[in-house]
Amino acid sequence: MSKKWQVVPKISVEQQKLFPEINPIILQLLVNRGFREQSSIEEFFNFDYRQGLHNPFLFSDMKKTVSKIFTTIAENKKIVVYGDYDADGVCASVILVKTLQELGAKVNVYLPHRDKEGYGLNTKAIKFLAKEKTELLITVDCGISNYEEVVLANQLGLEVIITDHHHIPERLPPAFAILNPKVAGKKTYPFGDLAGVGVAFKLIQALVKHHQANLADEGLKLSWEGFEKWLLDLVAIGTVADCVPLLGENRILVKYGLTVLNKTRLVGLRELIKTARIGKNNNPLTTREISFQIAPRLNAAGRINHANNAFQLLITTSVAEAKQLAADLERDNNQRQRLTDKIIEETREQAESQLKQKLLFILGKDWPASLIGLVAGKFADEFNRPVIVVSEVDDKIVGSGRSISPFNIIEALEKVADCFSHFGGHAQACGFSLKEKKVIKKFRKKIVNLANRALAGFDFTPTLQIDTEINLSQIDWPFYQEISRFAPFGLGDPEPIFLTRNLSVLSHRQVGQNGKHLKLFIGNPTEEQANQMDGIGFNLADEFLDKIKVGDKIDLVYHLTANQWNGNEQLQLKMIDLKIIK
Repeated sequence: MSKKWQVVPKISVEQQKLFPEINPIILQLLVNRGFREQSSIEEFFNFDYRQGLHNPFLFSDMKKTVSKIFTTIAENKKIVVYGDYDADGVCASVILVKTLQELGAKVNVYLPHRDKEGYGLNTKAIKFLAKEKTELLITVDCGISNYEEVVLANQLGLEVIITDHHHIPERLPPAFAILNPKVAGKKTYPFGDLAGVGVAFKLIQALVKHHQANLADEGLKLSWEGFEKWLLDLVAIGTVADCVPLLGENRILVKYGLTVLNKTRLVGLRELIKTARIGKNNNPLTTREISFQIAPRLNAAGRINHANNAFQLLITTSVAEAKQLAADLERDNNQRQRLTDKIIEETREQAESQLKQKLLFILGKDWPASLIGLVAGKFADEFNRPVIVVSEVDDKIVGSGRSISPFNIIEALEKVADCFSHFGGHAQACGFSLKEKKVIKKFRKKIVNLANRALAGFDFTPTLQIDTEINLSQIDWPFYQEISRFAPFGLGDPEPIFLTRNLSVLSHRQVGQNGKHLKLFIGNPTEEQANQMDGIGFNLADEFLDKIKVGDKIDLVYHLTANQWNGNEQLQLKMIDLKIIK
């Protein structure tokens, strides 16, 4: 689907006069991201790990949580960390288990099977853990929507601590303590956008602070500080994978986490990076590699087999085991891609037949619950509208949804809550189980009507938001270094998008496996050679190769990147879209 280009309005002369020392293009990028004051700009560019992170004891239930955990450890009672099966939940589980082990806890982990048990706590698992003499259950990245399951746990003698970051239901579960920055009445923590792994890390920070306070040896205190920081590679992975805004505390965690990731001590993570064939030629790993290479492989474990494989990969100290598990996840990820592509192919006609609607409702049978969210995401991106995918699997009706910013999908689900046995999620992503097959028709009618009302008059043409127009003559290494200060890129702080008009195509060719990518050499023949550059358009060859020829004039939208190859480094335009000028 062709995109509508929308260039952000240029900053005013008055705004430029307020910051004469800042390159106007850089100032434009800052204003586009909401940074208009000196203090916020300085905080964005100049942050410190010690000073920038909030005190974990600002969580209203943190003190009682820490006390309970240390009491449980001292009494040698059994603790179970109950996590989620996605990259965020697995990373959160690993860092909390590792910390509790270091503190001397008797601790195990429980990750539910994605298809057989579903998201969050379930009664069968609670009964099993009670039978196994579990005393304290700590959830990570789940639990906030599990009222009945927490009631059952309490009845069976388990005390429950919930650490979660998901949407708050009307009725909170009766847990011993809840750590969730979104909980009203407990909202004393100043940053509400932590991922599940971020909330788990705040608990770890609190545990470490408490432990350090009881240590007389300064060397041991420093050792614990180092232990905490070496967990940041997994904190960064979980935070990026869960698509939370990379601003505020998340920006600090990911920035320092990327530093740790690029020299990680985790043998499993090193093997995963090798199998993904990233980080070569001294190219540092960034949020892009996490999003498109590392996180999908960790998620593939839960989608195809069991998330335990991803957990074990990240916690093992055996190189041989790490090699085998990394290979297993690579195989799972390849299978995940094939199966997802197959479902997308099967459902494309159904999706395209509904394009006059404001919400696509796709219904099928025997599609794995672990994959339908990917299908929903694919169509939501492609058609720029909310998508619900429902599958009947083994007499269960499961569904997943992805949305666009004007339509809060989890709030919509709350208005039809009587249709579900379980549901949860975020503003733009959800998962659910319907009570029975006969409610599908009712649910479909209600959710479509809600979308119709919310999106009345909305233009569904995909919009490409462009930061600013620039000329090739403005691009040089000092400019690239200034752009790099905006990293790490992600939700809330996207990689800058530039537009340059009236460029000449000097050469073009296909590159990459199966010739999917488009390589252009562009510039203006009348200008000096310095104003000519390479452009690479990933997966753009099919769309543009037959339409473009040498000598054509184009308008080009792109990211600015640095390409390293055979020891050489050059600036390159990573092409997003182009228009041929007739």
